[in-house]
Amino acid sequence: MDAIYCADEFNQCRSILSNVNRVLKPGGIFAFLSYSRPEFLLPAIAPNDGSKPKWESIQVQGLESIILYRLQKGAKSERSKLSTNKRRR
Repeated sequence: MDAIYCADEFNQCRSILSNVNRVLKPGGIFAFLSYSRPEFLLPAIAPNDGSKPKWESIQVQGLESIILYRLQKGAKSERSKLSTNKRRR
């Protein structure tokens, strides 16, 4: 386990997931367990307003009394595309 956090506000969840996305290597996976149902957490995980974080894959699996969320960062981030373009010049 890499981290344990408790967030009870929507903006806290969004901030935590944004920072996880920022430090996760391209193609990396972040998984967490929560008692919150998907209809409450998915707006923080995958906002419809075009803001970060952006995940290539989001999987939600209900277990007996808890829900597993598995998020995968895209293989190439915008930052890695920019650094590749700079090297070509």
